[in-house]
Formats: sequence, structure tokens, C-alpha cells
Amino acid sequence: MKTVSRSEAKAFGMKRYFTGIPCSRGHVEWRTTSDGQCHGCGREKMRSARGKKKLEAMDAREKLISEYAIQFAGSERAEGRAIPRFAAIQIGLKTYFTGEPCSRGHLADRFLTSGICCLCSIENGVARYAINRESDREKHREWRKKNPGYRRAYRASNRDMYRVIDARQSARRRFIKSEGSTASEVRAWLKQQKKCCYWCGSNCRKLYHIDHYEPLARGGKHVVENLVISCPQCNLRKHAKDPYEFAASMGRLF
Repeated sequence: MKTVSRSEAKAFGMKRYFTGIPCSRGHVEWRTTSDGQCHGCGREKMRSARGKKKLEAMDAREKLISEYAIQFAGSERAEGRAIPRFAAIQIGLKTYFTGEPCSRGHLADRFLTSGICCLCSIENGVARYAINRESDREKHREWRKKNPGYRRAYRASNRDMYRVIDARQSARRRFIKSEGSTASEVRAWLKQQKKCCYWCGSNCRKLYHIDHYEPLARGGKHVVENLVISCPQCNLRKHAKDPYEFAASMGRLF
């Protein structure tokens, strides 16, 4: 590279020049003709200025995060209070709230992972289920046929979890039954009933179940008015289904 002095660069109207001599910091680079500043020194100054601004911005960000952490201490989600996404991520929340409506007009929390409005996600799920309901049911039926023992295997591998679930359901059923008809009232009702399945009409005198017409899981009560005689097969098939839907699936009309 041809060397040029600063005076020569000014004479020729050049904006920069190169002397080939290192500056005070050891840079052998172009220099600005107007002030004689080394371009390498200029870059270092710019980097230091940007670094200071970046550190200041980081400090302000950390301070803001700590303020939000104190505000939302012990909460799992934003609960309708405005909080930026970066602060929600640092705090460990699952959702954040901007205080502005989404594209569909919902003023609700948004998921951290996708930024999608929670209410929009629910609407999309309901719409998707309505469209693909029959195809999904058919896929589940086929899969159950191919894997007949999947429930037993899953229950065996998660025994502790199912013990807690079964104990909770038993306690709930006992509480509901304690507020309903007494055992003597149920026995008196049972003596008056014909041992015929209410759902399929088959004779079940030798083996029968006492079924709740409106399932306890759906808010039914343990009273004689809500009891019917059922064969074991129908009772197990019905489980906690709606009585009208179950009857319609068997071809019964009310």
C-alpha cells in the first residue's frame, strides 16, 4: 500500500491517508485526514461505548426482572397482571400478560413457548376436536383393538399413582353415599325390583349390579330414585357416560 503524509492527503483532498507507521496503540491502519485519528483506535472507542450501553441496558433489565419477581413471588402464572415475556421467562412463569388484546380480541394471558393467546388456543382445540371427532374416535378404536392389554399394563407400571386416584374416588363416593339413601332403604327398594337389566332388558336374577342412572361422577345422587338394576356387562360399559347417550348407543329411544 502506498504511503501518503497527512499534508499530501490534504493537498489532494483525500479523506484518509496511510503512513505505514504504527500509532500510539500499535495500529498500522488508515487515519482520518481531518483529525489524524487512527481507524483502529476509533473502532476500539466505539466498542467500549457500545459495551457500556449494553451493560447499562443489562443492569436495567435485571433490575426490572427482580421487581417483577417480587411482585409475582409464589405465583405460577401472571393472573391478569401485565408482565413482559422476558421477565416471565426469568421468573419461571408459564404464561405472560401484555395488557393488550390479541388478534381475536381476547384480553387474556399468552403462552411463553408460542406467544399464542390462551383463549385462542382453547377455541382452536374445540374447533379441531369438533372437526376430527369421528376420525379420532375411529383411530382410538383401531388402536385399542391392536393393543387390548394397554390399560392393564399402564396401570401396572403406575401403581402408586392409581392407588392415590382410587383412594380419592372411593372417599368421594363414600361421601356422596353418606348424604343419600341408607342401606336399609336401598335393600327395601331392591326387594321390590324385578331382576331385569334396565338397559338391555336381559334377565340378570343370578348376577346383577345396582347402577346409578345419573352417574355420581356427573353429579348424580345416591338415592333410590336414581338407582336401576343392570347386568354387569351394561354397567361396565356405561361407566360414567350420560344415560341418554348410552341408551341411544344401544338403540333405545325415550
